[in-house]
Amino acid sequence: MANEIAHVLEGTNCHSGLDALEPGTVERLVGEVRTAGLRVGSVGGCRETRGTQRIDNANDAHWCELKPWLLALSSGKCWFSEVRDLFSHPEVEHFRPKTMAKSLDGIKRDGYWWLAFSYMNFRVCGNVGNRKKGIWFPLSNGSVCSTYANRCEESETHYLLDPIDASDVSLIAFDEEGKVIPVPVRPIGT
Repeated sequence: MANEIAHVLEGTNCHSGLDALEPGTVERLVGEVRTAGLRVGSVGGCRETRGTQRIDNANDAHWCELKPWLLALSSGKCWFSEVRDLFSHPEVEHFRPKTMAKSLDGIKRDGYWWLAFSYMNFRVCGNVGNRKKGIWFPLSNGSVCSTYANRCEESETHYLLDPIDASDVSLIAFDEEGKVIPVPVRPIGT
């Protein structure tokens, strides 16, 4: 478990934020999330929206308890906007939505219910951003689509930038006003 935590922390400069948590909290929470994930994976009817909704309502406490740990990883900022939102409560966002996923044309498909308790699917997001994203998770035309029977999340080509994917993070920069812009292209040889 320590290796998994170290992997999540790798490349971040916010280890000190974890000091605010009681000793053993991160390990306990990761263990609880893992155990809950095993329970979800073994329940055959969970993939239905009603079953997933039951999982959501019954397990909000797991995601809420992880919030301080996730916020420590980002120095208290939303992982998508890099903003410290003082007017709303940050939420634990599921990068790949649990109940259903919506494509660019609005067509809905099954969500990634089997990842509901995977802490590698968690992101901290400001309240407004999380509400706007909702179940949107569009895939590029021709992309494989992961399912419970054929899990291939790493092979999907999704439109959304993932704040924990270093190659996605390297695509954006911020201008003098703090607005997100594409990373300027440098001429070859400079």
